[in-house]
Parts: sequence; C-alpha cells; structure tokens
Amino acid sequence: MGKTLRHQVVALWLDVAATKPPGLPPQVRTGAARRRAECMLDSAERGTARLLVGTEAEHLRAVCFLVPNTSPVMAHWCMLTAVMVHPSCQRRGLGRRLVSHALEWAQEMGYEAVYLIARADRWLEAFYASCGFREVGRSPGAIREHDHRIHDLVHLWCGLGIAQPTHDSGQ
Repeated sequence: MGKTLRHQVVALWLDVAATKPPGLPPQVRTGAARRRAECMLDSAERGTARLLVGTEAEHLRAVCFLVPNTSPVMAHWCMLTAVMVHPSCQRRGLGRRLVSHALEWAQEMGYEAVYLIARADRWLEAFYASCGFREVGRSPGAIREHDHRIHDLVHLWCGLGIAQPTHDSGQ
C-alpha cells in the first residue's frame, strides 16, 4: 500500500470522525480515529485484513475492511468493519456499492457469511438490512459516551448464499 493511499484513508477516517462523533470529546476523537485507522491499515498491509475503497471522481470517498477469522472453527465467515463514507458523499449510493462489493469479494473468497457490529441507530440498521444483513443480537448499553448517553451495539449477519451446513444446537 502506498503512502498516498494510506494518507487518504487516514484523512477520510478523520473527516468521518469529526462529523459523526462516536461519543468522545473532539481532541480524544481525533487521536483515537488516527490510531484506529493506522491499526487497520497496518492489518491490511500484513494481510490480516482486506481494505476495500470507494471512489468518486477519482477521489477516495469510502472505505471498509474485511477481517477473516483466525479460528479454524469460525474460518467460514469474516467480519466487515470500519465501513465509512465521507460526509459530503453520503446518501448517494456509494456506501451501498461498497458493502455490495465487500459481500461479493467475501463470497468469491469462499466465505459463507459476513458479520458486523454497529451502533444501534435506525438509519444504520435499515441501511444494513437493505444490504442483506439481519440482526442476530444486541449488546445492551455497550457504548457509553462522554456525556453519559448509552447505546446498544447491534450484531448483524449476512449469509452469502453458499450451501449452509445444518445447524447443531448442541441438544
């Protein structure tokens, strides 16, 4: 990965963090966003995550990462994380195209499903449902913001149409 792409991903991450605060004070938010971006980019460079990008007019405007499981018993699914679209480009289909591409890539790589977690938000939940994800659980009160607002985390799953093994409930 070149320095230019790395710089563009970090800049996008900071722009998104500045306008969509994840519940942290601005000075903490910027530092945390930069560290998280650098960590995910390092993972992509090591090959432990796959970076997917969305462009518009030849400018980086969206990113996400697919992270495979390292456990042999969970190697049939991967995790979609850090899905973000530049604030100036939201609600124009770029995020949907990016997620669709991520799901296609995961299927081509032989994954049976993609999992993600998101902050409970009606718009996000509806967006991911329209992309083929379904809610499989919640972590109540998992996010506590600096102003003491509390939010759930929503666990989402998207089967990729590959033959699924029969489910053994352990009974």
